[in-house]
Amino acid sequence: LDDKSVYTYVWNDKAASPYLHGTDKLWLSFEDVRSVKAKANYAKELNIAGVMVYHIGRNF
Repeated sequence: LDDKSVYTYVWNDKAASPYLHGTDKLWLSFEDVRSVKAKANYAKELNIAGVMVYHIGRNF
């Protein structure tokens, strides 16, 4: 991300997940508090034993 580009926060209802889309055509997906809560609630609704979080560090 740089100082010259403008990024728009977008919420995807179907995926219950946010992403950023920039004027530089960069697309960045991530989890935030809202998406983690939505996914935790979904896991509770399914009555599953747990969830997994996978970190991909510095994937560019």
